[in-house]
Amino acid sequence: MKQFKHFEENYGFQSDKKQAWGDYKGYQFAIGRYENNNNILTVFTALNFEDSSHEEKLNSILEGMVAKKEIQNYEINRGSLTIKKTKLFGRFPIKELESLLDNLVDVFQKIDAKPACFICNSEGKQKFARYNNIATTLCPICYTSISDNINEVMVEYQDIDNNYAFGTLGAILGALLGSIIWVIISLLGYIASFAGFAIIVASVKGYLLFKGKITSVSLWIIGLTSLTALILAQFVTLDIVFYRELTNAGFDIPIFDVLRATFELPFTDPEITSAFIFDTILGLLFAGLGAYSTFRKLWEEVKSPVGNLEWL
Repeated sequence: MKQFKHFEENYGFQSDKKQAWGDYKGYQFAIGRYENNNNILTVFTALNFEDSSHEEKLNSILEGMVAKKEIQNYEINRGSLTIKKTKLFGRFPIKELESLLDNLVDVFQKIDAKPACFICNSEGKQKFARYNNIATTLCPICYTSISDNINEVMVEYQDIDNNYAFGTLGAILGALLGSIIWVIISLLGYIASFAGFAIIVASVKGYLLFKGKITSVSLWIIGLTSLTALILAQFVTLDIVFYRELTNAGFDIPIFDVLRATFELPFTDPEITSAFIFDTILGLLFAGLGAYSTFRKLWEEVKSPVGNLEWL
């Protein structure tokens, strides 16, 4: 990452598109943006403590840093430390990040914490491995154990039947349920990316519920069913608006008569047609914004359905 070029040039860090990792003044850190929210920066490191009192001291110090808003939150799990820091706008200043690492190193030295394996916390500097796309320090034993487990799960995953027919049915039903949110928000006079996100999520849930397995084909199925549901929701929204206008004008017309003309109403008048097409395109753009992160996660799952591991 360009943001971490300072650490590459001055401390010998390595980096990829979303993170940097390396040795900083005797301790091993991975720093990156792993959340959908790019304003959240996460710092990983692993420590070995001589006794539990040292971990308690670290907890106390980190609680103080949270209280002072120097960090957002943290988690310690058997010496594996995760720290999150947020910034409302722009990138994190390098000096601010460097200051945070300096403070952490100073604390680690005071409590005599040693660098360790992120999984078993065995003492000593370890090689970095990319585990589920996150740079992690692993000892050879933990690396082998995780690798064997991934291979075993992969064999089991490949044996699972993928029912595209039932999965598609589930995706359709889910997308239709999700489109209800789109209709409600549209009737309130808004277009929201959240509504598109709801359709996608409901379609995915439906696909999985009906025993579908996420593959590249699945993404096309989910995408097409979601797109169809969104466009259908636009037609239904126009139906309801048209029906309300008629009833407010004093006409007594059954809603089912309006629904029968669902695919004709938008094209009865050039002005209505233009407005309908504009709203649909705008809705698709907003839906795309809401669905992007979901599809990105699904694509990562397609590439690594049971996890991934490699030495860095």
